[in-house]
Amino acid sequence: LNHCIMNICRRSLLAAGLAVTSMFTFNSCKKEYSNDTVIPKEVSTTLYIGNNNNFVYAMDPLTGEKKWELNAGSPVLTSVVIHNNAAWISSSAGILYKVNRITGKVINQRDFGAPILVTPLSYNNILYVAAGSRLHLIDNGTLATIHSGDAGGIITGAPTIHDIVGKAHKQVFVSAQNTVRTFREDSLFTNATFTAPDPGSFVSSPCVENDSIMYIGNQNGKVYAVNTRTNAVKWSYTTGGAITSTILTIGGNILFGSYDSRFYSLDTETGRLRWSIKTGDRISSSPFVYKQNVYFGGYDRNVYNIDIIDGTVNWKVPTVGLIKGSPIVYKDKVYIAGYDQIMICIDTETGEQHWNKTIGGLVEGSPMLDDVTISIVPATDGAHPLK
Repeated sequence: LNHCIMNICRRSLLAAGLAVTSMFTFNSCKKEYSNDTVIPKEVSTTLYIGNNNNFVYAMDPLTGEKKWELNAGSPVLTSVVIHNNAAWISSSAGILYKVNRITGKVINQRDFGAPILVTPLSYNNILYVAAGSRLHLIDNGTLATIHSGDAGGIITGAPTIHDIVGKAHKQVFVSAQNTVRTFREDSLFTNATFTAPDPGSFVSSPCVENDSIMYIGNQNGKVYAVNTRTNAVKWSYTTGGAITSTILTIGGNILFGSYDSRFYSLDTETGRLRWSIKTGDRISSSPFVYKQNVYFGGYDRNVYNIDIIDGTVNWKVPTVGLIKGSPIVYKDKVYIAGYDQIMICIDTETGEQHWNKTIGGLVEGSPMLDDVTISIVPATDGAHPLK
């Protein structure tokens, strides 16, 4: 899984990256644990969303029309993952489903016996599933655990993977309670643990910008920049409320929302404030960057489009219910859903709605779009689209 990466520091550099979107490409595997599922010939671009009423919907992103639905048996708080040529759906009751992307028919399923609260991570034909306090590396065919590691508490931040200077293998990062643990990618042996120096809890995914720095927000209201080699805090920044929004880094900036109703841009090197904007209520939605703008939703029932350079609000679109989940953007369209039980599609330039569809349940998670060869994913899954 290759990341499409864009770094920008000034507006002049942003212009060169206008066409870059938050996409991931799928590669043939170098290391297989079971045979690949044959990709169906009829697969077409599909938008997925789960809700608290136990259902996951596959929709046409152009019209919002439903392709199929799946009853997962319990609330779906995570995003759908496209992996091994199938759609993978996880429920809060701990059931993982491997599903045919065309029909929605279940190919296989497994009960992990512990809640799955965060989106699984797909990397190089390997799927990592966090259930309860354990991180599992599973077989693509049987769904059996090949390796697992103990995070020391319920995993509340989705796994992400990156290099650490001096380590021969990539490391998988997960957050649980007030700690972030790293596991070796192939064996899931525990390598290191960062514990916040202040009381609190990490409930968002770690953002690992490069091979030596991790950024993560805490419910104590602080953002920490941590040296991944030493686990020493490089700097911290204090907001006026809990931070459950997963941080996104881009062009020397980190972007995130806080329960103090503000959305922030900080300098990655120093932690100094670049700008912030005041919204009408708390923000737990993680940001999504597209072209030179950042998008997120709020408890104030608005979807925001903000200039990444100076924080200018380009537009905000009101909805009927609060928004906890995160948006995705694809081909100049924003997709997001919230407590109004409606999925909406918004034009990135004008803020006008292209369509809206009732999806029959409150939404706390985030949509995902499968364009057959690429996936558009929210930052909440731990694999940040732009760094």
